[in-house]
Amino acid sequence: MFKKLIHCLIFLCLTCLISLLQISFVNSLPICLNLLLVLVILLVYLDYPAILPWLFLASLLVEFYSIYPFGLSTFSLLIVALIVYWLRKNIFVKQSVLVLFFISICNILIYQIIIFLFNCLNYLLKFSEWKVTFNH
Repeated sequence: MFKKLIHCLIFLCLTCLISLLQISFVNSLPICLNLLLVLVILLVYLDYPAILPWLFLASLLVEFYSIYPFGLSTFSLLIVALIVYWLRKNIFVKQSVLVLFFISICNILIYQIIIFLFNCLNYLLKFSEWKVTFNH
């Protein structure tokens, strides 16, 4: 029990650190990098059992500083995690570098497609007057 508590505390600190790095440092870089997507890739590839609570916590921390409507990044990351986890369990069964590459590509594409479709729907229904581009 004590070992599990220490494991949870370490992962909580790691989640907060990744969220703070995403908010403070990575968003100011000229490249578009999402550390939470990298976290999804690693947790799915390593077959971590409790991916959704930690991802939910990390995405909520980043959500306050996101340019998207509140909840969109969290929703997109959770959907991506579920789809990529399903792909990992049912299609990409073997663990190799090629599988990690395909999981990464699927992860990024699904995330960007969800954000794009929601923003198009949001713009077409006139909920907002702005469009979001992917090159911050």
